[in-house]
Amino acid sequence: MKKRTKITLRTKIYLTIAGLLALTGVFYAQCPPLFSPTAFSSFSPSGFPTGVAAAPDLLLVSEYCSENIDTVDCNGVHTLFAMLPGPFAGCKEKYMAIAPLQSSGPPGNFTARDVFVTEGANVYQISGGILNPIPFATLAGCTSSGHTGITFDHFGTFGNDMIVTCEDGNVYRINGFNIPSLPVPAIAHVFPGPVFGVGEIEGPAVVPPGFGFTGGHGGEIWVADDVNGAIHTIKNNNNGTYTVTQNILSHDSAEGVFVIPNPPCTFTPVNPPCNAGQGNGAFFLAEQQLGMFVWKYPLPPFTGLGGNVLLTSESGGTLAATSLVTVSGNTYVQCSFGLRVPGNNEGASFVDCGVPTATPTTTPTATFTPTATATATATATATFTPTPTATATATATSTPTPTPTPTATTSPLTCPTAYSSAICNLGAFGKFAVLVLDSPVCPSNVDFSSPDTLVQGDIGLCGGTSGAIKKLTVDGDIVKDTTPPGTNVIISNDVKFTAGHGIQNQDLSAACGAGGTGGDCRNASQCASALPCTQNVGDLTTSRTFTGNGGLNVICINNINLVNATITIQGGPSDTFVFNVTGPGVGVPGVHNLNNVKTTLVGVTPSQILWNVTASGTTLNATKLTTRIVGTWLVPNGSFILDKAVLNGSVCAGCTVRIHSAAQLICPEPTPTPTP
Repeated sequence: MKKRTKITLRTKIYLTIAGLLALTGVFYAQCPPLFSPTAFSSFSPSGFPTGVAAAPDLLLVSEYCSENIDTVDCNGVHTLFAMLPGPFAGCKEKYMAIAPLQSSGPPGNFTARDVFVTEGANVYQISGGILNPIPFATLAGCTSSGHTGITFDHFGTFGNDMIVTCEDGNVYRINGFNIPSLPVPAIAHVFPGPVFGVGEIEGPAVVPPGFGFTGGHGGEIWVADDVNGAIHTIKNNNNGTYTVTQNILSHDSAEGVFVIPNPPCTFTPVNPPCNAGQGNGAFFLAEQQLGMFVWKYPLPPFTGLGGNVLLTSESGGTLAATSLVTVSGNTYVQCSFGLRVPGNNEGASFVDCGVPTATPTTTPTATFTPTATATATATATATFTPTPTATATATATSTPTPTPTPTATTSPLTCPTAYSSAICNLGAFGKFAVLVLDSPVCPSNVDFSSPDTLVQGDIGLCGGTSGAIKKLTVDGDIVKDTTPPGTNVIISNDVKFTAGHGIQNQDLSAACGAGGTGGDCRNASQCASALPCTQNVGDLTTSRTFTGNGGLNVICINNINLVNATITIQGGPSDTFVFNVTGPGVGVPGVHNLNNVKTTLVGVTPSQILWNVTASGTTLNATKLTTRIVGTWLVPNGSFILDKAVLNGSVCAGCTVRIHSAAQLICPEPTPTPTP
């Protein structure tokens, strides 16, 4: 008797899919051993978990039938994190993403750990658990009331921007510089197309550039089409155009595309402590209707699979599955990656290893409250406003040696909050609140915008700079360099001048140099870099007090990564503080972060403080309404971003200089003091 081979239902599914997809260069194969996720956090009876966003210390879930966004702890307990503005107008699928380090600073220009959530054609920023989310973007032409997908480009093929999809087929690319009042146009339309005229897209992801082959789709946006059971892609042609390819893969009830981090990591927050058996989740998925659980997938099954792609199915069709996509030769290979969770599988998220953990804030507060800051600050302000004047005059009189004293010459030109020491003096740059250099290491771009943003002082634009200044209030002049090749900065009619002479044209070569080299700003930076350290700090990651030695203090710092911290600088009128920051910054590209950072001065003024940030291509990012920084900041080879924050001082930088969202830079033109 001929031996019969038994074909299981699962084998039949593989054979059916293989038959359907053989012509597309996609084949199904057996995955690593199957495993089962565990029900982690219950939202029953009426939570309807929908969107999920995960970081190593933060897990967020949106509710379908309310405006609530919840945070889930290591043991599955969820509490309110934020509420969308409402009013509640019916159940909607809302999805979320957390900005990773890859998107912080140029070119993405987001702040790492900021959280964004979609609701129909609107994108909100909900960082920090605030109950009044900030409108971030409106999607032009998006008519859907829900199902709007969101992700970030981790690999740079879309400029590390935010990627958003509208259910009707529109795809959007949004930079951190986005102006909320201006609707964002779509970069591509998935429908109609050669295969499908209509459909519903969700769950986008930018896959790694290496996830492909000749004719493949590495580095592209992949989107899931639930209606047509397909995966479509959008390619950036890097010339302002984008190419849509429909149906590169078939996947029943396709809900989302997820790139496995390389290497993957887990959600293991410090507080509260994880109970036994918790803390090993690498992938979280929301089942909305049947059991209303957020399901947890452990780390081991994903080990060694970093850089590949996971696809999920919303509903339980014949071929619905959670499947793994890998590359084999010139083929994308799909395989079932475990039993699909029963019910309506909605949003999901790998733990994003690119999102930095929160910096603890309790220790800094406890440490620096006792420093009698409140009394000292009040005394300092009262005492030292007159003192610098007295000292400066005394210095000029008693020290005839500094004939080259740019202090004497520069003093009438330098604003009171800018660095004014004769040590590595600012020269011709000293008259400017902002000086934008022509950088040899990156394009020099100006972006000053949004109402309520103020620059108190003069703005200098060196030859070779480009960009735009709009909706800005300037208490001073905007001076354009006449040195070839001149400037290419567009200054719109809505810029408001409250003092000065408006837009001026002058030769700024003394301050700027020429051709990306030389000039007083770079000279001051090089001078400061050559000073020997009097203190070595390493990475500046928590609140700290710097105490003067009565003379020159050179503090050497590697990287700055401050969140919810206080910098205290204390000394006397004879102290000069030079902070040399030499590291590349945190993440790739590197960023020095000052997020909700306050500066307290005791016995010193901003004019005694110079920050010198020297790494090529780095970014100094000062953000949040509560951030207060002081002194003069030199970033000659990198970018400077002042986002909602206040700088009492001045800045000189190349690359991107961005001042926006009600930020204030205070460097007023001084009133000349009469000579006795």
